[in-house]
Amino acid sequence: MRITVTAFDAFGGLPGNSSEVAALELARGGSGWAPGVLDVLVLPTAYGQADQSLRGLLHSNAPDLLLMTGMASGSQAVRIETRARNLDACPEPDNAGEVRLVDQVRRDGPEFHSAAIDVLALYRGLRARGIPALISDDAGGFVCNHAFYVACHEIARTGLPTQCGFLHLPSIDKGFTPEGAATACGWTASTLGHALHVCINALSLAEGGPSQRV
Repeated sequence: MRITVTAFDAFGGLPGNSSEVAALELARGGSGWAPGVLDVLVLPTAYGQADQSLRGLLHSNAPDLLLMTGMASGSQAVRIETRARNLDACPEPDNAGEVRLVDQVRRDGPEFHSAAIDVLALYRGLRARGIPALISDDAGGFVCNHAFYVACHEIARTGLPTQCGFLHLPSIDKGFTPEGAATACGWTASTLGHALHVCINALSLAEGGPSQRV
């Protein structure tokens, strides 16, 4: 199995992005535990550039599992997104300075694309390990949702067997050390990386593998 985990770089003047921190933390220990070949791709937080990077990945070396991640700074739990919406709608500029208030991601696309992973297996796997998690049907209107939709649309349009899902991760509480634990108060680099580890194992162990749809 080839697994690619994507994350985003810092945006909006923030010093970092928890998804990038988590993905790099995962990669540091990935070769010893991952059920296959693990790659990490950090996407630019910009509509056009993220779009181009994802299409390049899918058309050149598509993975069996594409687990996408972004940051949800207001969340205290891992948010498992069930669908991507064909809508860019955010008043904040991306890292290229572009604002998209009411735009379609793809003019020829459906209103929604559903995640093609076993969402319930993810949720149960996280909760069984004491990791706060919830299931969400709204991935927002910024670059996270845009990238998720682009990936799902390209996979559907070209008939790729790649299974694709998206997680919104909490931001890191700087008051915790990397050896700390996820609590209702904060997260650390190690606990976020551990959460991704748990997600990948849950998907690989789920009955029928990561191909079950929600």
